[in-house]
Amino acid sequence: MRAGYGKNLRELFISKVRIDEILDFGGILVFNSATVDTCTLRLSKNAPQKNFPSSYMRSTFAFDCSLAAFAESNSSIFKLPSDPSQSWAVLSSARQAIREQVSALGIPIRKWNVHIGYGIKSGLNEAYYLTREQHDRMIEQDPASQELIVKLIRGREVERYRIDWEDTYQLIVKFGSHEYFENLYPAVYTHLCQFEERLKARGQCQYSRLRISANDDTFPGQHHWLELDNNPSDEYLSLFREPKIIYPEITKWLGFYFDQKEHYFPNNKAFIINSNGDPLEYLTAFFNSTLFRCCFIDDFPTQGEDRRELRKIFFEKIPVKKPTAAQAGLFERLVPMIQSAKHIGEDTAAGFLEDLIDACVMECYFREHMAERDLLFLDELAPHIADYNPDAPESKQREFIMELHSKLNAPSSIVRNRLLRISADSPDLLAVIKKGGKV
Repeated sequence: MRAGYGKNLRELFISKVRIDEILDFGGILVFNSATVDTCTLRLSKNAPQKNFPSSYMRSTFAFDCSLAAFAESNSSIFKLPSDPSQSWAVLSSARQAIREQVSALGIPIRKWNVHIGYGIKSGLNEAYYLTREQHDRMIEQDPASQELIVKLIRGREVERYRIDWEDTYQLIVKFGSHEYFENLYPAVYTHLCQFEERLKARGQCQYSRLRISANDDTFPGQHHWLELDNNPSDEYLSLFREPKIIYPEITKWLGFYFDQKEHYFPNNKAFIINSNGDPLEYLTAFFNSTLFRCCFIDDFPTQGEDRRELRKIFFEKIPVKKPTAAQAGLFERLVPMIQSAKHIGEDTAAGFLEDLIDACVMECYFREHMAERDLLFLDELAPHIADYNPDAPESKQREFIMELHSKLNAPSSIVRNRLLRISADSPDLLAVIKKGGKV
């Protein structure tokens, strides 16, 4: 239903047989000994049909209940995509209708001017990962070591608009650096020599990409034993020092963080998104929104009942609407603002800002609907945040955020009252989005 290797099977179902019904068990553990996505398809040897019944067996389903009764009460009509490369997602009728509207307005991420890449693959974490104590000791021994040490972010540390950094670091030893490494970075060289035997045992250090020994006196495999796996080049490493979105590969909460200044280097359990021109702050807000989760969370395979796998093959298919210049400009201030609020521990203000950003994302897609219900936010918000400076000192940031929160969350505030009315005044659209995207 989602994977690239299923494309031919999906094409068969689209063109050769009739699907009479799909029961998608999602992340429910059907087989006690295997964590796999499971579905039941009922097929017939008839002409294909575009629409047929489907049911998503959510976590409320229990195996001592009647499967037929649960499926009937949670049934919706599945509309078969004509393109076999598209993922299939079984949703409720209401969520499916919203997904179709959102998808029609969007452009797949692969067609944006963005690059999605893996974090750093070390090949031996014990050798390249450093504690704060190791970091300090190494720099004390040789200040030049600082040139090779960066902040390490693991996938588990990435949350919505927040990095829960554990004060750990990693060594970045790029491809080809073995030629000068010992002389220029003696402290790092001494550290890595402790792991020489294990570093040499890595597959990439023994064999070429064709699994054939190169019989080279310098190194027999793809790279020297001192260097990181996957042969990182200067061009590749430069992507981590540019503005980027960081997100975990496997996640329960679907958190995305915009890294503009910290220059974090994620491990191989996270991805980064760079762009040369497209608004990363807007994309961060969209990916953190209930709208994104409501429409597209089921495009990603599950890892157990409460984890999603956000691999590139699934992610680059997600359609996202391009913002106007004015909309992009507002998110350029809102996203750093909420990240600052979370960083300095102003949780109440951060929660208010998250709800506000969420409403602004919905307005980018459903402005006419929200205008009819007096639920617009972007124009009202613009003058209040025009003077926000994301580069200001932390004390100034706190002062601005607290004053903004006090003003916009006052009992007489238009913004506050519109936020409170969203679900009540739009029960068939915005309320469905907020409920469907709640994770």
